[in-house]
Amino acid sequence: MDDFVGRGKEIQDITNRLISRSNTSTVVIVYGLRAIGKSSIVRQICHRIQDFEVEWVDLKNVAPVYLAFLHRMSKPLQEKLSIINYIPGTFDEKEALEMMGPENSNHEYLRSAVNRHVIQKYDVHKRFNIHGILRDCISEYMLIKDLPLVRGRFCRIFSKILQELENKSFTSDYQWALCQLNLEQQNFNKLLTDVFHCTSDTYQVFVNIASFQFNTTSPTFLFNSPDSYEMGMMFYKECLRLTQQHKNNYDSSKVLSGLGSVITNIKGDYILGERHYRNALRIRQNGPAVKDCSLAFLYQSLGWNLGCQGKSQEAIVFLEKALTIEIELGMNLENLILSTLQSLALFHLDLDHMDIGEKYQLEALRRRRQAIGTDMHPILGAMLNNVGEMYQKKGHISQAEYYFRRGLEIKTQTNAAWKSIALSEVNVANILTETGRPNEALEVLDRSMKRAGEFQNIYQDIRSLINECFGRAFMAKKMYKEAVRHFREAVRRHGDSQSRDYGVLSLQCRLAECLICLEKHEEVIDLITSACRQKDAAIRHKPTTLTILSCYRILQNAQLAIGKFSDAHISHEQGCREYERLKDLFEGLGNEEGLEKVRTEWTNQR
Repeated sequence: MDDFVGRGKEIQDITNRLISRSNTSTVVIVYGLRAIGKSSIVRQICHRIQDFEVEWVDLKNVAPVYLAFLHRMSKPLQEKLSIINYIPGTFDEKEALEMMGPENSNHEYLRSAVNRHVIQKYDVHKRFNIHGILRDCISEYMLIKDLPLVRGRFCRIFSKILQELENKSFTSDYQWALCQLNLEQQNFNKLLTDVFHCTSDTYQVFVNIASFQFNTTSPTFLFNSPDSYEMGMMFYKECLRLTQQHKNNYDSSKVLSGLGSVITNIKGDYILGERHYRNALRIRQNGPAVKDCSLAFLYQSLGWNLGCQGKSQEAIVFLEKALTIEIELGMNLENLILSTLQSLALFHLDLDHMDIGEKYQLEALRRRRQAIGTDMHPILGAMLNNVGEMYQKKGHISQAEYYFRRGLEIKTQTNAAWKSIALSEVNVANILTETGRPNEALEVLDRSMKRAGEFQNIYQDIRSLINECFGRAFMAKKMYKEAVRHFREAVRRHGDSQSRDYGVLSLQCRLAECLICLEKHEEVIDLITSACRQKDAAIRHKPTTLTILSCYRILQNAQLAIGKFSDAHISHEQGCREYERLKDLFEGLGNEEGLEKVRTEWTNQR
């Protein structure tokens, strides 16, 4: 057996299953095309685990026995079994009966299959499954007579189930919906791959799934893991092809909106997400002027995307358009309008519009609590986290920490998505660093980064935030080399997923501060000089930003440190002009707190 090479992953996976500690016997079926090495793999595994009691049976030797058993059943029962077998995972009684069709005798067929031990019943979840080897035999030897009919039936049944679970996910039944999602995941995966067998009867089903038209929800309910994300990309590519084939621009716009949401919220690639939203918007603008739910969803999603890039003013423009349509459509407690209100709160607060932001924040929280009926829901955890951000902006640090921790507690107890939990952990860690507890912050971040390893190639935006938070904690501990390493990684990930404007400037400033402490002044000058080229974009997207003032302060200090006095004088003059701009702005807003921050920032010079 020494000359066997390759198939390492498959061998290891099967071996792990066979030697796992369990009180029951384990059965593993190895299947595939002829002559691809199935038997060789099994021989290799048996050779490696000779100390364990392993039986190897070639299915082709036992298949006739099971097939004879199946053939002793009545023809109608065989036909019904072949149809139920189209469901790849477990199923409940209602799903099985609907798959078999409208006949009144379907209850008898299901009961007969259970009594004959072809179908196994799991009393815990009240679900059923076809026994593994029998399922393979049915797939191989008992073909479905009208496959297109059965596919269509499957798509309609399970898209309806998906809709019901999505609706439940925004209520106090969230935990039940999450449990059901896990039970149905295998069936939903097949639902998505069936898009490659789309017909005119199922076309709209797939378009609605792609555009989240069930409840205009976020894509995290479907595409929340690396594997499901990759499957989602194939699904969207095919859906776009179908809309083009049907020459339906309106549907193309809806699918592009859904794709933008997946790219933005799961992959964390805001630039690509924005591109899909803009393409969808161009299609809508070139078509009939219809203010519907799909357009509101597009405006809301694009606004959220832009706000995440630091383009808060432009984000608010689109969010206000979304809110206008939502009000016209009579929305009140629907998820879409609640998401719009929350986004408006965040980005007004980001622009230091404290009164407006607080008004939207409290209204969004009030309505969300009314809609869900309990605080024990991931969405409420996220909203309390946002309340914490509001108090942090207002300088009420103890209140901010309370809401950050309460939000994190709720998210953890309700099994929220990792991205949502990580956002709360970042906020808790930043508060800990800000209040002189960097060691506690690092403990929180270590847990978050460890879990991040489970999500390769997605959530790049959150990974950037975690690295930034690490950098701030190490900076507080005066461990500048470690801080630089994390800030560099944060800048790299940020640049991969977002535009290089305001959003990355604050990161570059923190990186430069650490480099100054390491006396790498030339590198600081190059870094900040490059960053200052984004001045106009940064101010346009957030006029109240202090980041440009910080850039001039850091640049001046670095130039003074290596004797570039004339350059430092120029940087000082540019900084003074930016200081006067900010002073006039905050005086006009009547924002004394903002004025004090401006004075403090500019006086931190040599």
